[in-house]
Amino acid sequence: MNHPSQSALAAFRRGDLAPLESLEVSDHLQECESCRHAVGQPEIPEDLLGEDGAVHLSEDEIGLAAMGFSHLTHDAKTHLEECAQCRDEVNSVLQAAPAAAAVTTPIAKKKPLLPTWLLAVAAAVSFAAVLIGIAGRHRTRTGETIASLHDAGGELQLHADGSLGVPGGLSSEQTAVLAAVLQDHRLPAPGVPALQAAAESKLRGAADAESSFALVGPANEYALAQPEFRWQALPGATAYRVEIYSEDFQRVAGSGVLQATSWRPEKPLDSGKTYTWVVRASTPKGEVQAPRPPAAEARFVTIPQETQAKIDAANPQAHLLLAALYRKAGLTRLAMQQLEQLARENPNSDLPRELEKSLQ
Repeated sequence: MNHPSQSALAAFRRGDLAPLESLEVSDHLQECESCRHAVGQPEIPEDLLGEDGAVHLSEDEIGLAAMGFSHLTHDAKTHLEECAQCRDEVNSVLQAAPAAAAVTTPIAKKKPLLPTWLLAVAAAVSFAAVLIGIAGRHRTRTGETIASLHDAGGELQLHADGSLGVPGGLSSEQTAVLAAVLQDHRLPAPGVPALQAAAESKLRGAADAESSFALVGPANEYALAQPEFRWQALPGATAYRVEIYSEDFQRVAGSGVLQATSWRPEKPLDSGKTYTWVVRASTPKGEVQAPRPPAAEARFVTIPQETQAKIDAANPQAHLLLAALYRKAGLTRLAMQQLEQLARENPNSDLPRELEKSLQ
């Protein structure tokens, strides 16, 4: 038995295969248990079986049979010749089409399935009409769940037809973002250019011995309008102060005295602007600054206001959506944090780890 390639099985699971290739893989899965395991369907669903336990044609195969016998695979042709139930399905589709309203002759068992009159009718039947005519038949795959995650206070369920079941409160735009991520098993690529490293702008002065005192971020990255500033603790420090500067070296915000090693400004910074920042640590020996020579300035660029608005509108518990929005905005570190939270809420799912790899 020739098995489909792993890439073909993965594409089948995502629904990316062309219709005919998808049907060939589908026929193979009916006979191959190992490949069914590979696509996450170890058992043939009961709704694919008739009363006699035989595997009947899918709705796509019924539609293709109505459009032309040559479209079917060999196994599908053989089954249709022997199965009265599936032949009735084909006739039902043809009779539902306006051009076939007067057709009442059933397809005879063991005889050619598509005589001249049937080919003429099939040519007049659009694929959309075929799908409408067979909706709700005995082998419906469009409602099958092919990916599921607990998120946003409910269940995200991607169906085989590309539709997405989501918790309430998500907009159509947000739903479209989630559907694309679940179908591709990848977060979107950043929609902003990579930032140039600040290595060309060195701080003046001599290096000191407090090498453990360094900034965590944001540094050489995009940031929210109210980013969280984080830095490493300096042994012996009694307090810290954060200062933020504009591109023309004007002080635009400061923290006051802090005991913690993180801080978020009370007011948002201007959108789409470049800033630098420093932390000053108070010690018994005097003040120590980070970054300091020979380290580069800690620069960051705030995201556009429109992008910030989309992030602010998202449910804080919608980790997958936020991960996608952060990644699109160039906030890769924040996207990774959301995927880590998603993984904790879905310990039995491999998808969060797959998405983490797409960040690399």
